[in-house]
Amino acid sequence: MAVTAFLPHLPEISTKFPHVAIIGVGDEGNDIVSRVFENGASGAQCIAVNINEDPLVRVYCHEKIVIESQATDDSEPSRWGEPEGKIIRACAESIGPSLAGADVAFIIVESGEARTRAVASATAEVARRSDALAVGVAIMPPFFERERRLAACHELASMRRSCHTLAIVDPSRAIALPAYLPNLCDDPSERLVVDMVAGLSETLACPSILNIDFAAFRGLITHGGIAHIGIARSSSALRVEEATAGALRGPLLYDNIAQSQGALVNVRGDVTLTNEEAERAAELVAERAGSPMPVVVGAHADDSWYDGCQVSVWLTGGRYPYIPGGYRRLPLDMYEMEPDEEEGPIDLDLDLDQLEEA
Repeated sequence: MAVTAFLPHLPEISTKFPHVAIIGVGDEGNDIVSRVFENGASGAQCIAVNINEDPLVRVYCHEKIVIESQATDDSEPSRWGEPEGKIIRACAESIGPSLAGADVAFIIVESGEARTRAVASATAEVARRSDALAVGVAIMPPFFERERRLAACHELASMRRSCHTLAIVDPSRAIALPAYLPNLCDDPSERLVVDMVAGLSETLACPSILNIDFAAFRGLITHGGIAHIGIARSSSALRVEEATAGALRGPLLYDNIAQSQGALVNVRGDVTLTNEEAERAAELVAERAGSPMPVVVGAHADDSWYDGCQVSVWLTGGRYPYIPGGYRRLPLDMYEMEPDEEEGPIDLDLDLDQLEEA
């Protein structure tokens, strides 16, 4: 059920740019979409999805969608934890029309919200079936909430199967980012996701200094699997070099960059940001990788920035400690070698004296 829909008032953007949708699922996902919308929507279609209408009242976005609670209550997960039955049909009927023509869909959810976990996976599945690149962004519960964190890990496995690429944000690690130190009215993980998703959306869907090549972006994201993210800012004389180095050694990166299959580099800065600086950031990432891998880069200048720049890096093809890694990676077949043979000493005659003389 659509609560509001005023999509004709979206800004007209040239057809050469991809159509980007940002979907916030659940209370925290709705808050993030609302903040992106209030900051200018970044050329994207902002959609808030929830199972209750009351939380959507305070949300600012292009469209608000309510998934009937009966669908989430009666839906049974499959043996792999994937959503099935009523919840898929409900999301397809409610969200599917809003994603018509979308090229990229960011699905943002806080994995600790029990009632909306299945909705997020179903939304990603609907986006993927609509021929859109489904990019999931899952925020983990705090480390001390063990029960919610354990339940979230099960949902991450389902999200990974439904999304082309899934980025995981851990608040326990995000709090260590110098640029995102918490204060009384700001959550570091929420602010991080707003910056990352809004930055990618504007570089994809708006005229920028260096727009992300969509064909290269599709090739990188289609089989991206688990994505680890890094972000840093700098206003020094060597701002790009310093911000890139900070992003690559950030606490959110679980894997070494050499173990990644590709990198997405996005640079945001003030009006003095140049194309050469963006290319320099991509060169630094490629040099740090130490092996040939695709690096996609984009850059966008923001009038609201007074000084400095921000570099965000998405490393695809990574692993996560709590779920199997890789996009739809097939499990390895295990074979028991010679199961009927009994173990015993191996009859080997070694001439040790001859070995020493050699």
